[in-house]
Amino acid sequence: MSSRRRLVADLQRLEAADPSLAGLTARLEPLLELLDAVDAGATLDVWVEFMGGHAVVADVASKFRGLVRDAAGPGLGFEGDAGELVLLLHHIGPVRREHGSGGVRVLLATGESAWFRAVRPGHSGLSRPPRPSRPSRPSRP
Repeated sequence: MSSRRRLVADLQRLEAADPSLAGLTARLEPLLELLDAVDAGATLDVWVEFMGGHAVVADVASKFRGLVRDAAGPGLGFEGDAGELVLLLHHIGPVRREHGSGGVRVLLATGESAWFRAVRPGHSGLSRPPRPSRPSRPSRP
């Protein structure tokens, strides 16, 4: 089963049990579409914007994409080679597809936002492997 199908089934169960989450699966559809690309081998990068700054995580979803539960409540969890990210479901607000960039922006009730983009491995400014260092040229006299 694809990560998207598993996640949709889990979200729908949560929606049925918690009326405050009604419509969340439909709102998350643009982000769920990116997970199809990740299942097909793409890398998911995320920019998390918060008051006064931002954090960038390249490859946030290669190892795990699904629901997680902790003391703060259920969340949408991602884990990849570069780190992990959890968006608490009760804080997820509008989800917008950003047509110019091909990304998806998730606005959070706390004022932060997370901007996701699925790219082919090695084609993101973030997930691109480091360039091999070039040997230095001898200086000219």
